Amino acid sequence: PPPTETALLSVRHLSVSFPGRDGSVRVVEDVSFDVAPAQIVGVVGESGCGKSVTTAAIIGLLPGAGRIDGGSIWFDGTDIARATRAQLRQVRGRRIGFVSQEPMASLDPSYRVGDQVAEGIRQHRGLSRPAARAAALDLLRDMHFSDPAAVARRYPHELSGGMAQRVAIARALAGEPELLIADEPTTALDVTVQA
Repeated sequence: PPPTETALLSVRHLSVSFPGRDGSVRVVEDVSFDVAPAQIVGVVGESGCGKSVTTAAIIGLLPGAGRIDGGSIWFDGTDIARATRAQLRQVRGRRIGFVSQEPMASLDPSYRVGDQVAEGIRQHRGLSRPAARAAALDLLRDMHFSDPAAVARRYPHELSGGMAQRVAIARALAGEPELLIADEPTTALDVTVQA
């Protein structure tokens, strides 16, 4: 079917392959779904079924030599499956936020976490450094940190897994995206924060 006019995201017949020893191996085949504005959609399946690969394809970050074999990914009227890297950079962070399953992989070990969240805010919202720092502290407070200023001064290796996950969520929200894609975002969180 064509993309749904009212959907923010329409994935149609998406197929993704990776090179293998005996040729190309298709790991995602014929996936279609829609996400409307303000709608929550869950993609459920067993481990290894292609959920994370589908997510990576949507944001144009397939690992290694992975490639989209077929289908389309319509975001706000544009097929981003055919977008250039420059076009995808304009969408990622600002219009589509992403929370990785591995928060430590998404955080730069050489920068304090507050600076990383503030940099995302500056890039995507165009705020001044002081305004971005204040907004970063607000985001960290929204992530249920009792002392966001202390957390902001830490480096990623100084955080627990749950704390790193909350910082990664704050970073994904830094650009105030229209669509948030979260790949198992609550795995490292305690039950209270998950709720």
